Amino acid sequence: MPPNEGLEQIRRGVMIDRGRLDEVRAGRRDRILTAPAKVELVRGGDNPWYEVTLTEGRNRQLRKMFEEIGHHVEKIRRIGYGALRLDVPPGEFRELKPGEVMALDRAAKGRKVEPKKNLPEFAKLKTPAKPKSNKPRRTFASKARPSR
Repeated sequence: MPPNEGLEQIRRGVMIDRGRLDEVRAGRRDRILTAPAKVELVRGGDNPWYEVTLTEGRNRQLRKMFEEIGHHVEKIRRIGYGALRLDVPPGEFRELKPGEVMALDRAAKGRKVEPKKNLPEFAKLKTPAKPKSNKPRRTFASKARPSR
């Protein structure tokens, strides 16, 4: 578990390397201060999960932020993008609803957009999600042919 001081540092903003990790430009490391982020513990224990809300999206930003406070990130699961909540299993898709299209349009024009308060069950980090499928499963069998 990262110490509270480290998490507070992420909440205020962290100096991270710009570009690729350990890249040196013109004889010096190029570093930048990240925007403040919202950090909440979602699941504790030996392998804790945090919900982090960013207002910018730099290359490998989450990983770099946690590396700066001395913690390695093993897995990242995106649960939303702007006002959209990702509510379908990996590999699945659906059409956007008219309200979602309007929210994206508002966000693109710089207007404030509030995401949904309730997360879909799939987006919750408390339990691993399993894709739902109504399709019957197909079983395939193969038969080895003798070589000529």
